[in-house]
Amino acid sequence: FFYVDEGQTMAKLAERTGSILGETLRRAAIGEALGQTNASEERTRYIAPGSYSLGLLAGFQPSIATVLLADAHTGTPQRFFWGWADDPSIPDTPPPFPGPIEPHPGRMRPSEPVDIDFPVSIKQMLWRERVARGRGDLVVAELDGHAGLMKVKLAAMFALLDGRMSATEDDWALAEVVWQCSCAVRASLVLRAQREAAAEKQRADDAKIHAELRSHAAKKGADLTLERVAHLVRRHASTVGGITYGGLKKALASRDRDVAEKAVALAVAHDWVFEEGDRICVKTD
Repeated sequence: FFYVDEGQTMAKLAERTGSILGETLRRAAIGEALGQTNASEERTRYIAPGSYSLGLLAGFQPSIATVLLADAHTGTPQRFFWGWADDPSIPDTPPPFPGPIEPHPGRMRPSEPVDIDFPVSIKQMLWRERVARGRGDLVVAELDGHAGLMKVKLAAMFALLDGRMSATEDDWALAEVVWQCSCAVRASLVLRAQREAAAEKQRADDAKIHAELRSHAAKKGADLTLERVAHLVRRHASTVGGITYGGLKKALASRDRDVAEKAVALAVAHDWVFEEGDRICVKTD
């Protein structure tokens, strides 16, 4: 049994290049073989399939939980039961300690695998669903891909908590209720993720529009500046014999000198002046 107080740690580990944490959790959730074969014998690890049962409790902040839910294509979030840590019914006065759960199924150490039997009606229902999915007659939402397995686990745990090795239809009915609660929490997190994605897109769109407006304003300002300096070029070139480029730059204010050549080109395009060698001369009618 593993307890992770802050799920972000688990999420960060899973994001590392070459990390097999997600794959290992998915395999462990159904009791498959675990381990790695390494160069040295002391670092070779192997856990046989069916020889263990793994439990994992992880606490997630909603923003981190939405990241896990976004990984649905791998099948990882489908293997989680979801529940809120908030409880509106918490009393103002702490209740007395109820004592340990006895017998606690987590303390069971069987020498061999234990089979939890289920009513025939539930087995048949699960088989019909599996056949329908295999034939393509039943389409299940991506996040509900392991719903049957999760409800089997829940019903089995309810039986074990009651000291039984066989689940009943009442256990299954309770598992259905608990699973619906999990789905409601999960749906709330999915909606939160959609809202956050929409808000992020809106922020990106607003930033893009703001940048375009700034660019447009800057271009408009530059165009107005160029037009103003082109008029100055026309005025300075109206002297007898025109004006040289060097003289023009001296005549212009320092803030306008960087656009002097472009302003001359604009003035020529307007047919206000013409260039003759190194001189700029005004056109006369």
